[in-house]
Amino acid sequence: MNDTLYGKSVASAANIRAAEEKAIAAGVTEDELIDKAATELAEEVIRRTDKRGKILFVTGGGNNGADGLTSAKKLSELGFSAAVMPVGDKNSPRNEELIAGLKRSGVAFTDKIERGYAVIVDCVFGIGLSREPSGEYARAIDEINASGALVIAADVPSGLDADTGYAYSHCVRADVTVTFTAVKSGLLLGEGRNYAGEIIVANIGIDFEATGRIIDEFEAVLPPRRPVSHKGNYGRVRVIGGSECMPGAPLMCFESAVAASRSGAGLVTLCVPDCMKAAYQSRVTETMLKFLPSENGKLRFDETALAELADGANAIVIGPGMGKGEDNYKIVEWLIRNYNGTLIIDADGLNALSLNPSVLLAKKCEIILTPHVAEFRRLCPEFDVEKPRTEIIRTFAKRYGVCLAVKSATTVVTDGEAVFFNVTGTPALAKGGSGDVLGGMTAAFACVLPPLAALKAACFHFGKSGERAAKRLNTVTSVLAGDVIVEIKYAE
Repeated sequence: MNDTLYGKSVASAANIRAAEEKAIAAGVTEDELIDKAATELAEEVIRRTDKRGKILFVTGGGNNGADGLTSAKKLSELGFSAAVMPVGDKNSPRNEELIAGLKRSGVAFTDKIERGYAVIVDCVFGIGLSREPSGEYARAIDEINASGALVIAADVPSGLDADTGYAYSHCVRADVTVTFTAVKSGLLLGEGRNYAGEIIVANIGIDFEATGRIIDEFEAVLPPRRPVSHKGNYGRVRVIGGSECMPGAPLMCFESAVAASRSGAGLVTLCVPDCMKAAYQSRVTETMLKFLPSENGKLRFDETALAELADGANAIVIGPGMGKGEDNYKIVEWLIRNYNGTLIIDADGLNALSLNPSVLLAKKCEIILTPHVAEFRRLCPEFDVEKPRTEIIRTFAKRYGVCLAVKSATTVVTDGEAVFFNVTGTPALAKGGSGDVLGGMTAAFACVLPPLAALKAACFHFGKSGERAAKRLNTVTSVLAGDVIVEIKYAE
């Protein structure tokens, strides 16, 4: 994801429609808005090709099609070889007039996409699509994808839901999307990033109400370390997890603790089942170790032990590698009701919490939840993994008074009021252990920042650390959690 999106506003389709209606009511004509969008679209085409390359505009019957027809006219007048392929027989009167004018001026028209075009501009559907494209529309989308040309989508790739990023079975796979006014949330969520390609935001001069903002580097700044300071100034973190029943559990829990230490926490203690002393004592060198009561290879609820580890801790992470122990919910519940620092619940801690999310209403501490989309679905059954809606995420956080990061290619971060989108990262992070690293980073940052600021900074720097690891190793396949931890040293 290009860093030019950092700090950009994100909006829903409804908010953009409302903004356009407001602008028109204030005296801006629809033709003026179309002309501005067409100009931005034409300029992007010019940046991607020259007058030797053939350009095809595939247009629908609404305003998205009008943007394309007007852009084709502008490019033709500049001497570019621009052709048009209208799709469907339901053109608006404006589009019929534009088509007639283009034909009079000698612009070529076609009814089939063949190879040989340098650029194809998708202007079939705009932000209003709500059903599966079919018939002539489906055929046009499939031909665009099979063309071999550079594909530029106007506003949103045709076949992609502008709000949720749900991709219908016929969906344009764009190389570039020129989106007007603001980034549409569907370009970031769901399957959006698989279909949008590079996202260019084109300002056409209308005011709008944003639903959120993309996190930038200025929101991810950590407080500087003072020359005269000690470990107590940078927080005490406890990481609770591990289970004999999960072969990789020692590594998961350990990585979370090391990530916290690498991210600046003053003192990190790894709290694991006492039945796993041998597994940890030979490996753990960078953090403190504390052994907790266990039974059948899993953590056992012990109020005295929990009270002891919670005492003096600025932040606690619970969940990495815990497995599905019978006492997991009791442990999570006790911390929610009794701990008074910042509690980060992740992984198996979230699975335990899903048994009774309403216990969050009894919290004594600040709480940060870091579920991936499937884990969030278990916490919030009305959430649709394939059609994620930010309002459902925000409402959940507000209802329970928590900070929440719902992890995916784009992570949605909210405290129930403001909504932020994190776009840093790489497919290299789609691997077990990555979430444990984020949990540790979040805990360290929560020792020196308020919960929402800590969560935003952690998500941003976690993604950047993954990007650096993938670049250093020249792969998005072979990056391990430990490789990401090495790169945290630059997260300042």
